[in-house]
Amino acid sequence: MNPHTPPTTAPLSPFAQTPAEIVVQNIFRFVTPATCLKYTRLNRHIHSTLTDPHFALLSLTTHVPRCTGRERHSLFNPTDLDAAWFHWPEHFQRLYADFALQSTVGIYFGNSGLTGRIPPAISRCKSLKHLYLHSNALEGEIPAELGSLTLLIALNLRGCKFSGRLPTEMRNLKDSLCFIYIKSGNGELAGNADVDSRIPVEILNAKNLHVLSLLLNDGFVIDG
Repeated sequence: MNPHTPPTTAPLSPFAQTPAEIVVQNIFRFVTPATCLKYTRLNRHIHSTLTDPHFALLSLTTHVPRCTGRERHSLFNPTDLDAAWFHWPEHFQRLYADFALQSTVGIYFGNSGLTGRIPPAISRCKSLKHLYLHSNALEGEIPAELGSLTLLIALNLRGCKFSGRLPTEMRNLKDSLCFIYIKSGNGELAGNADVDSRIPVEILNAKNLHVLSLLLNDGFVIDG
């Protein structure tokens, strides 16, 4: 070898000058969103990278086709992604609602082993008329965003673990709601024991209401 010949160097990897977070995101984009966020527990860098809104868009664009018509008109059995929706960060929840639930008219997920909380992004499901989430282990507050679902006819939340109060925003549904089921107590009606039982007076006077089934911890209190 000629001592005056400069040493050759290996070609740079195409990732050599790519920011580490972009590399991580492009690897994890191929892991289903139902499980990829479990890896946020590895370290703080992975956590911040995978919970970034840009990654949410990258991941869901890869795995969730946008609904443009009646593909998911009525949902009867939650997919892994549907179940994960109740746990994701809010930006994931908003995008998933836009991608997969925007045209959905009926969500029938009663007794499906769901855990987590009702996402505030439920407000993006503007076509929703039937919401059945009964007999699951859902917890937290019943979101005020339910009050923006002005086409909602039937709401069944009995037998869950909600706390807080019935949102006053539900008065916005007075022209649409026909059936409301929110029960709690002992035995067969276990669940919802911590839900404040104040009822927006507009709901009691809803013109189309056929069934109002509310058995809560302190009886009925009209919230006018």
